Amino acid sequence: LHRTFCDYILNISDKTYGEIRDTLRSTYKLPLPVGAPTQTYSRDQHRDAFLKFASFVQGNLNGQTSVRIDGTWASQSEVIRGFADFSLPDMVLREACLADELAYLAETLGLEAPPVESAPEEMPFSLAEIYDAEVEEAVKAAYQWDYMMFGFASWA
Repeated sequence: LHRTFCDYILNISDKTYGEIRDTLRSTYKLPLPVGAPTQTYSRDQHRDAFLKFASFVQGNLNGQTSVRIDGTWASQSEVIRGFADFSLPDMVLREACLADELAYLAETLGLEAPPVESAPEEMPFSLAEIYDAEVEEAVKAAYQWDYMMFGFASWA
C-alpha cells in the first residue's frame, strides 16, 4: 500500500493518478502537496498523509467512497476471487518464499526460474522510516480479510 501511495498518489510522474490525487486532496482531505513533494515535505507529513490514505483505502474497499477501487490497492483476496470466477489458480505464491516457489513452478514447466529482483526504493520516504504500530493497524484495518486469508503478520 505504501508503494502504491508513493508511486500513484504522492509523487508526480507518468504513473500518477491525477484525478484521484486531486479528489483525495479536495474531498477526502489528504494532506498532499499541490505538486511533487519538495525538501520541505517532512517525514511526519508523509506518515500523516499515508495514514489518511490507508483510511481512505479501507473505506474504498468497503464501497464507501466515490472513487473506483484500483488494482494497485485492491485486496489480494478480492483479486483472486475475481479471476477465480473464470478459473481457479493452480498456485498462490507468497512474497516471503517467492524465489523458492518460482523455482519450483519453473522446474515443473521445464523452465529456468527468473531472478527475483528487489523493488526500487520508495520515495521520498521508505515505509521503514514511517512504520510503527499505528501504521500497521491502519493497513491491517484496510486489508483485514487479506491478513486472515493469507496469514499476514506484522510487517516489522
